[in-house]
Amino acid sequence: MGKQKEVCLVKLDNSSQLEKELLYIIENKDIRTVFQPIASLRTGEIIGYEALSRGPIFSALENPVKLFALAEKMKKTWEMEYLCRHQAIITFSQFRSDKLLFININPKIIEDLRFSKGCTKEYLALHNICPSRVVFEITERDSVNNYNHFSYILQHYTEQGFRVAIDDLGAGYSGLTLLASIRPQFVKIDMELIRNIEKDNFKQNLIKFFVEFCRISDIILIAEGIETYLELKKLIEIGIEYGQGYYLHKPEQILKKLPREKKQLIEKLQNEKKYIDFRSIKTTVIAEIVRKEVAISADTTCNEVERIFYSNPHLLGVAVIKNDIPVGLIMRHRFYSKLGTRYGFSIYSKRPISSVMDNFPLIVDCSIPLEEVSHLAMARFSEFLYDYILVKSNEKYLGIVTVKDLLEKTTQIEVTWAKYANPLTGLPGNLLIESQINRMIETETKYAVIYVDIDNFKAYNDVYGFQKGDEIIKLTASMLKKIFSSHFLKYNPFVGHIGGDDFVVLIAKEEREEIEKVCTFAINNFDKEIDAFYNLIDRERGYISTFNRKGQEDIFPLMSISVAVVTSQNKQFNNAYELVKEATAIKKKCKAISGSCYLVS
Repeated sequence: MGKQKEVCLVKLDNSSQLEKELLYIIENKDIRTVFQPIASLRTGEIIGYEALSRGPIFSALENPVKLFALAEKMKKTWEMEYLCRHQAIITFSQFRSDKLLFININPKIIEDLRFSKGCTKEYLALHNICPSRVVFEITERDSVNNYNHFSYILQHYTEQGFRVAIDDLGAGYSGLTLLASIRPQFVKIDMELIRNIEKDNFKQNLIKFFVEFCRISDIILIAEGIETYLELKKLIEIGIEYGQGYYLHKPEQILKKLPREKKQLIEKLQNEKKYIDFRSIKTTVIAEIVRKEVAISADTTCNEVERIFYSNPHLLGVAVIKNDIPVGLIMRHRFYSKLGTRYGFSIYSKRPISSVMDNFPLIVDCSIPLEEVSHLAMARFSEFLYDYILVKSNEKYLGIVTVKDLLEKTTQIEVTWAKYANPLTGLPGNLLIESQINRMIETETKYAVIYVDIDNFKAYNDVYGFQKGDEIIKLTASMLKKIFSSHFLKYNPFVGHIGGDDFVVLIAKEEREEIEKVCTFAINNFDKEIDAFYNLIDRERGYISTFNRKGQEDIFPLMSISVAVVTSQNKQFNNAYELVKEATAIKKKCKAISGSCYLVS
């Protein structure tokens, strides 16, 4: 009992000391204000700063969570909020910034009469701050009892020029009600929705909804708590336009811009987003969707594995490695079914996981395409169908892929393919071609664009009909894919269908001799294949007779192809328009030559 009393006395003394310290802080205005920049995720430019309050350095109340919790306990919330707000305004005014100032406001004190007296236009005017540059952040974590009255008070401030933001949207239970009642100019998404968003499709879909809602409602959406490169990348892909977080910039006592490398990174990610990713499941490798989950060694005891599963209720399985090489897999349900038998725990608890793991899981190299991995995964026995797929790189363990992630990625790629592909040939259409050309111009030091046009195709189509004409188009598409993919496989050739009888091939290579060799091969192949599409009479005489564009009967030679090649060797282009213009001019010269031929710029 004596010890218990002693502990209680110590706690009481500590509590009493903290209360004295809080009163001292309020009386002496001993609060530091730090500012965290809010940046455009389009340009990296700063639009404003959130003012954050800290207690005295090295004190027990330096942490703002402890500071405000104690203030609420001592019924000093108003005094603390008032002090922090004033210190933020005074400190911010010293920098003479034209950016926005975001100030956190507790809904519990905004209805207090003292709030209106402590945050007037006149007070801001003393510090040369316009009300339109002040944004009240109303946190969703704190409850609002009377939405109509609360909204009326905020309207009073917005009429004076102040702006309103809902903070931590998604953290509490009243977010949508608050959103509907206040009609804010800004909404800040809670950091828990941002955390690991690149791994969570549900979060991504929720954020996409917020993006669309705010776009049509003319609300500025800000993502809080960005802490990693992958979070930033995914948010930019989704379309979030503004953000803040430690990965971009930590809070500091002076107003700071984003570091140059972060601005350049944002610009890079935006440039990547401009281009539609048009790869097939045959060329997209499994490495792109790997989750870098922690693995365990083969000698880890079952007892330790049980603790891992218990501590991580969402963990479905764990990879097992030996000298960094994947050797097995233990899935949660199989593990517990093994240990859940009558004497299972007694038998296995102290044994290594290697005694119960799957010794033959699906292990693939990171360079294997999604299509191949899908076939391998679906070929497993039904009992193992939803087990993790282990991924290795240079024989070392890299991470895992779930069947869910695999299906989602392949579906996403196939939907994109269906959306932008030419329906007749299945090849990328104009939008993708332009996107790929622009990407190539900006990212590749060497490249070639090969423009292919079928000569006299319209005449053939008029005489033999559109069904036969479609067969010619499909034959050409298939031929180009086969020839250029086999000769330039390591350069990932892009074959697109502009429309009608026009095609384009893009290669990250400019060596003229090799390109000419492949063009010659393609021409010879086309000339050989095309004969079979004419009847014997037309083949023997070498032409067909039909009406020309003026309505006059005319003769047209058998079909041939014109191939115009533009490379980066002698000329640099700024965009797709300039390059296509050059290719069209070369193609025109090529078509003036009788029979199949190619010309290189």
